[in-house]
Amino acid sequence: MIRRNICRLLVSNIDTLYCKRHFTNREKLIHSLIENAVDRSKIINSRREWGNVRQTILNHEQNRKHYTMDNIDALILGFCTTRKEYELGFSYLQFLKDENIKPNLATIGKYFKLLYHCNEKYYFIEKKKNPEDEEYILKCYQDLRSDYPILDSLSLENTILGVSMTHEWKKCLDFMEEIKITTIPNNISYSAIISAAFLNNEEELGWQLLEEMFRNGRNPGSVIFLTYLSNIGKMKNTAYGAEKLERLFTFFHENDFKCDKEVADAISSLYKKLDNHSSFTQVSYKGVCNNCHLKLNNYEVGQEEFDDLKKKLFKNVIIGRDLFVKTNPAELRKFQNFINDMDCFDVVLDGLNIAYSAGTKHSPQVLSAMVAAVVSFFVNQKKKVLVLGRIHMNRWPKEHWGYVTNTCSVFLTQNISQDDPYLLYCALHSGKDTIIVTRDLMRGHKFLLKYPKDKILFNRWLSQRQFQLLRINEEGKPIFRIPPSFTSVSQKNDDIWHIPYENETQVDKNDFHKSWLCLKCR
Repeated sequence: MIRRNICRLLVSNIDTLYCKRHFTNREKLIHSLIENAVDRSKIINSRREWGNVRQTILNHEQNRKHYTMDNIDALILGFCTTRKEYELGFSYLQFLKDENIKPNLATIGKYFKLLYHCNEKYYFIEKKKNPEDEEYILKCYQDLRSDYPILDSLSLENTILGVSMTHEWKKCLDFMEEIKITTIPNNISYSAIISAAFLNNEEELGWQLLEEMFRNGRNPGSVIFLTYLSNIGKMKNTAYGAEKLERLFTFFHENDFKCDKEVADAISSLYKKLDNHSSFTQVSYKGVCNNCHLKLNNYEVGQEEFDDLKKKLFKNVIIGRDLFVKTNPAELRKFQNFINDMDCFDVVLDGLNIAYSAGTKHSPQVLSAMVAAVVSFFVNQKKKVLVLGRIHMNRWPKEHWGYVTNTCSVFLTQNISQDDPYLLYCALHSGKDTIIVTRDLMRGHKFLLKYPKDKILFNRWLSQRQFQLLRINEEGKPIFRIPPSFTSVSQKNDDIWHIPYENETQVDKNDFHKSWLCLKCR
């Protein structure tokens, strides 16, 4: 049930315990006071207890008018939601009702948010409704619209969370359009309305909104997929259910999406329910599934895709955002002349990143030796190498740095410049097969790409071409983390789907993806 009968107690001496404590910021004050009530785990048996909490916060010597009668209720409900103390939140709402305290705009928004987080799976996945809650949600919404005909985007997003769990959920489509006037709806708003569409058998609408969500760079909540899978599980036609799963997996593939473990568990259970084989497995570095022993595909970035990506990175990210802003004009001209005159390179190295891979406190002798070892590794393979670095590297010992400057091309920037834009520029200029040696994942550059599809391509290209130095062994040879021979994306291999999922047990997030579902139809 959404309503909870058992609530927490605020101990009677809370004022004595906390009024003398010094609080360094606004959040610590309210969190400390309410947290005391949560951690004591008693039963609230009178309205006076919540009244004490309210007054203690409002009258606290450190308050300084941060907390007022206008915002105190929303702050308390927000705390309960953040801490997932939903019972406590509902008990406070009951206190407001008992005291005939009319919730304002912010408080209603926090109520909708509390209700959604407490019941999203209960409502959307288990499909259990509480008429009493639905009636109260709609009453709050009607009062809200009556008092505030025009709502700000945050209030609209919170309203979506509440109204999406009622029979009037389609009103949320209008709320979304209102939000779009000023901003892009947030993740949870999209997730709520898409889940509502799937729940109410408006599947095509749900898919349209999900595609829109990805185009707008928003990340879907697991409740979307859990709702969709729950619908499939209730179908009697197993062939039709299999088609629905195929559509979901294709969506994962096209959007390079990795579901979480909870969704993976639901997929596995459903697949078995449809009388198919499902196994949690791992994929080796060579791309071989430990369960079915098939080799996963490596989806190379095509030349046309690379050329388009290169153009966008040059125009919108590197030149538009980085080099002109963070480089002085003389250095920029020098770099552009260097680029125009240079040949294409097989390997582009981030010299300082390589040198500092073992720490920044080593001597120049050690730092230069590390760069020289990496250069030697590629030069011995007859590859044309470019090293990018900083001017101060010219002061490194000639024993190793001299080898670097004599065997490959070197471009050094000022010590205050950022060198990763240069690295990316040179790698793109040299072509899609150029190897990039750096530990920098360049997330900032990916973020500046406008469209999700471009971000996917950038990730794929970088993951296929990037070498990360791990260490130099005792023989002086570099040990790299090199790209695996497969793409970590949902894919179908000989009618067997392999679905990657996020697993918290994988400690090294830079390592290749190991957690997979292997799904085979009978």
